[in-house]
Amino acid sequence: MASGSPDSYHVYIPILPTPIEIVHEFLKTVLAELKKTYPNLNWSGTEVFPKQSNKDRTLGNALKLPLAINNKTGKRADLLGADLEPVDVIFITTVAELRDPIEEAVKVGERLYIPTKILSRPAVSYKRISSMRPCITAALTKQLNGGEGNDMRIAVVCEAHASGKSRDEIVEMFKGQADYDEATTAKNVDYIMSRGYHPWRCSTIHDRCSSFVDCERCPIAPRIESAREESATVS
Repeated sequence: MASGSPDSYHVYIPILPTPIEIVHEFLKTVLAELKKTYPNLNWSGTEVFPKQSNKDRTLGNALKLPLAINNKTGKRADLLGADLEPVDVIFITTVAELRDPIEEAVKVGERLYIPTKILSRPAVSYKRISSMRPCITAALTKQLNGGEGNDMRIAVVCEAHASGKSRDEIVEMFKGQADYDEATTAKNVDYIMSRGYHPWRCSTIHDRCSSFVDCERCPIAPRIESAREESATVS
């Protein structure tokens, strides 16, 4: 928006209701990145709002509303299009949602991740299966601890997702775990589902989760082996 003063502009970013601390840090980061990306521009006098870094300080600075009149020039502000030419109306099609990385970070294996909300991502494709393998459902009767246990949890989510189970159903499957926490489990499930991983191969499950599966007594192993041999013969 042209503010009414020569070569002066206001940029508004629609943001869902968010704690002031997060908005403050976000806009500081945006300005810093702009200065780094366009070092030849004159950034003197550029300000970001809110200037306050936390809610316990005084009220925030007054903001100029769109289409308001500039007190110094008496000129009304203009809405600008992508070509910086005045337009009559601007349609807001996207609103930013800021998230607190410290609050939302979850540990998956040895790494910390910010889980992605599935509804905000494009649909991902993954291999559909008719039902979950018995070794994976049986593993849920054990306490999935340690590195192998974590891998087994990932395999469970991939398998359950591919078999058509809903997010809530998958979260429910982990209720038997001693460390079960619904919010944390949901975040982990959201992250894994959002990646669109395929169900793990039997060999991968055996290699990474051998403490929780009994491949020697697998009731479907003969069928899998037969299918592999048939595929090898055809090819």
